[in-house]
Amino acid sequence: MQLTDFNLALEPNLQPVFSKPATWTTQPDSHTSRELFYSLVHISEHYAALPGVYLFLKQHFQSVDQEFGANFSKNYSPAALASLLTQPAPTTDYPLAESDLNKSLVYCAPVYFTELSWLSTSVQTATCQTPVALDLMSIYLRLTAGELSIAKCRQIYLAHLLASDIEMPALHTSAFSNQADCGDEMFDFASIQLALAQFPRAYFPEILGFTLFYCQNQSLLELFFSENCHPTLPDFLTNRTKKHQQEVNPVLTIIKAYLEEFNSNRALIWQRIQTGFWLYHQQVKRCSHSLTDQLHTSLSPRQ
Repeated sequence: MQLTDFNLALEPNLQPVFSKPATWTTQPDSHTSRELFYSLVHISEHYAALPGVYLFLKQHFQSVDQEFGANFSKNYSPAALASLLTQPAPTTDYPLAESDLNKSLVYCAPVYFTELSWLSTSVQTATCQTPVALDLMSIYLRLTAGELSIAKCRQIYLAHLLASDIEMPALHTSAFSNQADCGDEMFDFASIQLALAQFPRAYFPEILGFTLFYCQNQSLLELFFSENCHPTLPDFLTNRTKKHQQEVNPVLTIIKAYLEEFNSNRALIWQRIQTGFWLYHQQVKRCSHSLTDQLHTSLSPRQ
């Protein structure tokens, strides 16, 4: 694939440019993850938050590099990319009782209700007619269409809670972001998903790695409620996973094409792809610990 003007839309050294009024925003540390989440849900009314959102992501990338940098491979190779597929996902030795499902669904709602939001703006990138962006947009469209789509699973998710007399506030309301029954770590994870959507070109390598981990692994709740241990669980948990695991090879193809397209920047791009991959891993790990603590699980591994 030859570098063309179309492909320059995803040049890896791109940096966002903010207007002067926007640069007056406060630093992300001055906001809670819930406040940031609310601003991102209403980003069209909070453009001044974007520089802070950009720094919020950079801080998370730096945290990932510090925590997981030893797992990074220095140079790209097909074998190095394949090794990402063998990296173990976060696990738990403490499966939860089926009676804990509804509490867990409420607690994890911010993450599930913003699922795939980081790919929603790939359409904007694809207007540049860049092949890798168009392919990424195709993955997003496949995952959001059909009976096993993310939107359909979300409807079933809500219906399951309603059947248990649990009514969630609408995502766009302050009542949602202020829910005491949802963990702060979940809002942090959800804010990352929403924040990546604001920088589909500047953070394209990280988005690719983030998407790869998402596609190849089970969802957060499946770590605690496996199909084998809980055969009567609603099938929207496993159905969504089966659907997005079908997209692993297409994501790998995009990553290879992107690395080939910008061969002169291959080393830097490869590090950034790994950062995105381990960012998702880090958030699943943190949220699984948070959920365990929230429910005060006292089960032993044998139980």
